[in-house]
Amino acid sequence: MVGAILPEDVASSRLLLVSLQNVLKPVVVDSALAKLAAVKADNGYIPIAALKDAGVGAKIDPLTLSLSLDVPGELRKAQVVDLKGHGAPPVTGVGAAVTPATVSSYINAHGLADYVNNGATPGLQPLNLGVDGALNYKGQVLQSTVNYISGEGRRWQRGDTRLVHDDSEHAIRYQFGDLLYSLAGLQTSTPLGGFSFARDYTLQPYTNIQPAGQQQFILTSPSKVEVDVNGRPTQVIQLPAGRYDIRNFPFAQGANDVDLKVTDSSGRVTTTTIPYFFDSTLLDQGVSVFNYSAGLPMVTTDGLRYYHSTFPSYSMYHRYGVTDTVTAGINSQGNNRLEMLGLELGTATPIGNLHFDVAGSRTADFGYDYAAQAQYNYSNISSTGVARNLVTQVSFTGDRFATLGTLAPGNTSKLDISSRYSQPLFYDVYGGLGGTYEINRNKDNSYNFDVNFRRNITQTINADVDLIRSFDENGKIDNRILFTVTVSFDGGRQFGRAGYDSDQRAKTADWEYIPTSDLYHPYGDLHVGNSTQSSVVNGDLNYNTSRFETTLSHNETYPGGATTGSSLQRDTSVAMGSALVFADGKAALARPVADSFAIVGEQKNADGYAFKVDPQGDNYTTRNDFFMPAVIPNLSAYELRTTQLDVPDLPAGYDIGPETFVLQPTYRSGSLIKLGTDATVFLDGVLVGSNDKPLSLVSGTIKEVGASNAQPITFFTNRAGRFRVEGLKPGKFEMEFTGAFPGVTQQFSVPSDANGIYHIGTIKLSVEQGE
Repeated sequence: MVGAILPEDVASSRLLLVSLQNVLKPVVVDSALAKLAAVKADNGYIPIAALKDAGVGAKIDPLTLSLSLDVPGELRKAQVVDLKGHGAPPVTGVGAAVTPATVSSYINAHGLADYVNNGATPGLQPLNLGVDGALNYKGQVLQSTVNYISGEGRRWQRGDTRLVHDDSEHAIRYQFGDLLYSLAGLQTSTPLGGFSFARDYTLQPYTNIQPAGQQQFILTSPSKVEVDVNGRPTQVIQLPAGRYDIRNFPFAQGANDVDLKVTDSSGRVTTTTIPYFFDSTLLDQGVSVFNYSAGLPMVTTDGLRYYHSTFPSYSMYHRYGVTDTVTAGINSQGNNRLEMLGLELGTATPIGNLHFDVAGSRTADFGYDYAAQAQYNYSNISSTGVARNLVTQVSFTGDRFATLGTLAPGNTSKLDISSRYSQPLFYDVYGGLGGTYEINRNKDNSYNFDVNFRRNITQTINADVDLIRSFDENGKIDNRILFTVTVSFDGGRQFGRAGYDSDQRAKTADWEYIPTSDLYHPYGDLHVGNSTQSSVVNGDLNYNTSRFETTLSHNETYPGGATTGSSLQRDTSVAMGSALVFADGKAALARPVADSFAIVGEQKNADGYAFKVDPQGDNYTTRNDFFMPAVIPNLSAYELRTTQLDVPDLPAGYDIGPETFVLQPTYRSGSLIKLGTDATVFLDGVLVGSNDKPLSLVSGTIKEVGASNAQPITFFTNRAGRFRVEGLKPGKFEMEFTGAFPGVTQQFSVPSDANGIYHIGTIKLSVEQGE
């Protein structure tokens, strides 16, 4: 609404500037608003003609006292068109949102039993048991690992233990304890016990932090916009007139060509071509990622962990997107005996993507030294999908260059050069060549060179040939030929592979089976090999249920050739994994949890009925059984997951509430899905008027009397006045009519013993059809 002073001549009207600015601010560019703000106001009002000077058309209708504003496309603020649709998918209308439980936890247990038939120590080998878990209280997570090795002097050994807090709004993770920290540049990792905080965009998986391009354009009329990337149609959008900012193109690594084809309402076509060079390692302009960690180095001796207080250490890096094509960073590591400082720079250019790292170090006993690394990557994908790729890396490492955890630097490798190029050749053959050359200190230089040819003979058969020549640091020359044929069949669920390696004249054959679902469907693989050294047969058989994962493995190695006299090696092992999970009062056994989980707790009218989670034909994610609730063990933190429940044997009249849920897990969290309601009645009846004639095609709602929070249930009658409503329970209800009988109400009761279909008979209203 805009305040106005309207004289008889509406062309001389005056408009309240503040209210006018509030209306235009979301729509008009700042330069036009600035022109309006500069107009001299009389008691806060400006002439309507001032809008024309700012480029905005304005007209007042004296009959309706309405103000019409016409903002041309060039003055409108750009509307963002996101081609990738970044941002979390909408939850409203998809299903009931389920947030993590206040208190949740899980404990995974993995065990391995190995039996050796012969060899140095035949018989049952020491039992290995690994236990890991997490406790989550309102988003604060304590996680830890414990290992049991029966053959060790100290059988119980503690693994990593840490406390984690996520600030997902700012994408920052805080850790205290045994740190799990990331690296950058030429840094290396050493175990630390201490504190860290890092910007981690896995906490915001729907936020795009990579430069994905943008282009602004103006449409003067409604138009069709076609977007092609590298000659491939990507998206077609119908847009009204206005200014637009189209962004987040689906680029491929390397050079890209974007064509924007605009067809306006008159049929005129204009095409704009935009070149763009993309590198997935770059950050979008203004985006930063970092890690700052500090603590005490940790070593394990005889099963015990020790933290060296005499060497407090730190590791940090900070990377920043300077522009869409340039990302820079600084990194450092050190303690009271060592300091390392590094710089990095990455850029995407028309001739390829470049990344540089350089670092210098100082150690107390070995002095200063440095290392540097340069990477070059060029990729070009044509409109037909043909890809050409070149990757080259050159690394130099000083003799005394040291990183965190190095006590006595002595780098044997001085200069390392590697490169690989690949592209299509002829007759559907794809070829590549590459190699490495290493200049060493105090030993021979080494190199490796290989040529690869690959051809897809059919959609299910492909063949590879590799020619390899290598010269190692000990002066040994090796020339080899590798030949492999791979066949997929059974709809891609089975794979066969046969190979030959000229080194030791090794011949191999492999088979693998992958079922459509790994739940209650056995799957496995088999390998057979023969060479001048030995013959090998081994395989795995896997079987998983909703509560356990199991793997049976067997291996046999028969000596031959130069190893004649060695004994036959034969061993069998069984591995099993399971988890105990808990969320807000519900507990169950489940398959091992990798990150987060959800328990489906049956209650009220859903209790005791079998159901499946995410059914697809005969397959499903999990189910309830053994009087235990179903558990979804494979949720990923901060990624929304829509899950569907199917209860096929539910009696008529039972309404268990929503059967589709949207899970919103956080880090190492457990959620509780509550399935079931009090609704066990399917109401069947007939509505008649005061003249005993059916009330046909009327509508209204039914709501429980005295239940202020109850949601009304909509009902309709057919031409015979009959209605059927599910989702009720024993109690007192009130009908409220709409349409032909607005405001008319009628109460009725459902007896306490009603269950399933309840025939209420005829309900008579004091109205007649047509009143």
